[in-house]
This record gives sequence, C-alpha cells and structure tokens, in this order.
Amino acid sequence: MRYFLFFLLSFMLFAEPEDFYYHHIQEINSKFSEVVLEDGSVWKIHPHYRCLVKDWKVGDILCISPNHCCETPPFDFTNLRLKNYAAISLLSPPGKNNVYTCYLAYSDPEKGKLAIWTQGALYLYVVDKKDQEILQKWTVGDPMIIGTNEWLFSTLFSTCHTILINPKFNHFIRVQLE
Repeated sequence: MRYFLFFLLSFMLFAEPEDFYYHHIQEINSKFSEVVLEDGSVWKIHPHYRCLVKDWKVGDILCISPNHCCETPPFDFTNLRLKNYAAISLLSPPGKNNVYTCYLAYSDPEKGKLAIWTQGALYLYVVDKKDQEILQKWTVGDPMIIGTNEWLFSTLFSTCHTILINPKFNHFIRVQLE
C-alpha cells in the first residue's frame, strides 16, 4: 500500500501537463463572436477574425497565447486543425465546478514559485523574474487558464514556454515547470 501511495503521489506531482496547453471548443455562437472552451470560459472573437471562425468546429483544438501584435485584445487563439488564429479577449472565467478548471494551489511571490491544481494533479512552476511582481496580486484558489508562450519572437523576451492567465485580473505570467 505504501508503494502505491508513493507512486500515485509521484505521478500527481511530476506528470507532464502538455495536454493542458490545448483547449477544446465546446460551443461557438451563431454570430461567430464568442467561443466557449471545455473549462466553461467564454472568449470574445475580435470582429476582424470572425470570418475565420466560421470554419471552426466544436471539438477543434485551440492554443491560447499572448497577442504580441497589439495590446488589445490581449490574447490569440490558434486553431491547430486549420492552422489559423484569431485575436480574443476573455468574457467569462472558467466554471467553478468544471472538472477542467485549473486553480492556483500555492503561491510564493518572493521565491517566484507557484503550483496549479488541475484534474487531480499538482504542477509546480517557476515564474519568470519579469513577472514575479504580478504574482503578488494573485491568491490561492484563483482560477487559472493555461496557455503557451510559443510564438515567433518569444525567446527574445522569455525562456518560459507556458503562460498562466488569471481571469480575475485578465493578465498572464510566464512560467516553466520546476
């Protein structure tokens, strides 16, 4: 029994969170102006990109990344099936009782470390030094949305390939697994 518990705890602490970078479309409204993800979060599509969203389908896999072309909207969806993207902004946070919702489980702004709890697993991260000040505003229990920081010039600004979006403040920090 002791070995089983050790194995289970090891799996929970050191599992790879790659699947959490990807999100699935649960719903697209009829005007192609809003997309609902598997965690229940609702995203507004910028009007210039709605013609692209017409080809998206429920179940398509999306990545969320910072919008580095302009300040608003703050994020982009990349549709992995169609290899296109749309500028987006968060309208509604993930659902509180949704099995796919991630939560901030631990935060140490002074050391620049945090942990995310999702789907029965705990992931430990180190925060990019440039983003540690932002972490001071976050509190344990805040919902989180995991995204990617992989875009053309991301390595010029950070070595972190993951972002964590806090819907409470509608901003993100760059992190890497500890």
